[in-house]
Amino acid sequence: MRKTILVAALVIIVLSLIISLAPKYKAVEINAKESIVKSDEDIYVTDTTYPIHGDVTFRQKGNVTVSNGVLDIRNGATLQFIQANYEKDRHFMTLNNNSKLIMENNAMLTVTPKQLDPWLKFGLTINNSELYIKDSKIAFPGWITITNSNVTIINSTITKVEEIPTVLERDDNDDCPLLYFENSNVTIINSRIEHYYECTLPEQVFVSSPSNFTFLPGVNKTFQFIPSDIEIKTDRLSAVILEITYEANESYDGKNFVQYLSKDGLYYNTSIQPQNKTDTKIFDLFSEGINNIKDLEKLCVRFENDGNVNVTFDSVRVVFSYENDITLVNSKLYAIDTYMDIDFRRGDVDPRGDVTVPTSPSTYFIDADMQHNALRVCENSEAHLYNVTVDSSETGGIPEIGNPPFISDDSSTIILYRWLDIRTTDFPGTSLDGVRVEVNLTETQSNIVLDYLGKPINKTENGKVIIPVPTDVMLPKNWPNSKFIGNYKIECYYSNYSVSSSMSFVQFPCIDEEYNTELVTVVFTKLIPEFTVNMDVSNSVMQNEVVQVNATIYNTGTTNAYNVPVIFYDNG
Repeated sequence: MRKTILVAALVIIVLSLIISLAPKYKAVEINAKESIVKSDEDIYVTDTTYPIHGDVTFRQKGNVTVSNGVLDIRNGATLQFIQANYEKDRHFMTLNNNSKLIMENNAMLTVTPKQLDPWLKFGLTINNSELYIKDSKIAFPGWITITNSNVTIINSTITKVEEIPTVLERDDNDDCPLLYFENSNVTIINSRIEHYYECTLPEQVFVSSPSNFTFLPGVNKTFQFIPSDIEIKTDRLSAVILEITYEANESYDGKNFVQYLSKDGLYYNTSIQPQNKTDTKIFDLFSEGINNIKDLEKLCVRFENDGNVNVTFDSVRVVFSYENDITLVNSKLYAIDTYMDIDFRRGDVDPRGDVTVPTSPSTYFIDADMQHNALRVCENSEAHLYNVTVDSSETGGIPEIGNPPFISDDSSTIILYRWLDIRTTDFPGTSLDGVRVEVNLTETQSNIVLDYLGKPINKTENGKVIIPVPTDVMLPKNWPNSKFIGNYKIECYYSNYSVSSSMSFVQFPCIDEEYNTELVTVVFTKLIPEFTVNMDVSNSVMQNEVVQVNATIYNTGTTNAYNVPVIFYDNG
């Protein structure tokens, strides 16, 4: 009997613990009845819709997790996260399992700097879900990581937090979030990505264990690496250098190279071969596939002294920089009439702070300059950019020497498109409607851009038609420039008449707005009005006699004539 009572009591205790640990969720509608609403609990939105509507600021001191649900922010509402510089007070938002985040009609997602010791960086993670933003704003530093999802951003802005307190005026607090898209479809229309992440940091280093070692003849040693106490912004890296400082006396005659452990589990030679002197040598690990923090944590370096005297490794370390770009991995992007805060700054291959090695065609994908931003298109991704403009103010315009703001690997594609603005008139300059227009395009237009234009691209309306045309393809083999494809033949047909014209866009790197639209006026010179006049007037007229003059004017030309002045002259 005593055992039964104990089991029953245990069951009650376990059940009470399960109940107490169950997630809390308040299924209430937040609207404009209160101007400020505050929640100090984590919010779980599961299999339902959580609306935040109207002119209200919803202040959230906790995490938000949406699973198979909808978080709907609209009509002037703001979701503002309250965070402090303590681990338990740093929050996040996560969407997964076919969820949806809707921000529409002046909605805002942000963080507040108005705290004692506030923490501004915030993480939004979206997986297997949808993000829809229209006429709204996202403003916080941190990360937006989107995988296996659909993203639509229209007439909206991704930017920084305004009015940052002096104590928080760090270089990485006054920026918008890092954007990372993987296995996703992204559409950005008439929007702005402002104040993109830039940061001046000390060297980012993984030190070896042991940090130094003396190799006696015949001795080998393997070095592993310990993460230093640094704040990692993302696990994706943009430059990785192995640096070894060694010393050996003049009689050293060894031939072995330092080796590194590849991701395939095999050791390969680096280019570092100790010589009979004191020296510092480096080896590019990024180009060998060491591209993220997990790769570094598994990295091993080994050396065996096959010489006749000692060799001492005074320092073995890995210096790296992390990605600070807008990154696409196996994703497709359509960006239309959009500004991105990426630039033409010159890249730097070497992440060591006191060394600068400009990028080149062989190292173009490596960039350790945390002040240079780019659209990085990787692993079977596509970026279709229609009138996408970038920040050229940092370089005083387009520099003579610099790096492009768009880069892709060999498996991916970046195409720049411009607007071909065609106007059709007859010879006097009257607009012609319904002119059939053909341009020698080799690809089918995307429905995304056709829906955006909202008009046919093969026929004039009010004497005008806008046609998106590709002008530049960004390929690694053409780095730092483009493959130019911006020459076009235009053929226009109206009634029984046709006119042909040729034109050419200005090639990349000229991508300011003034270069992204080319106006071409096509004149049907054979469409011209011609007039004949028949007049009926008496040949004999007396002084002061009232005379009636009849005149019939015929247009015998090939186009209509409008607002034709008719003037009678007394030639007597």
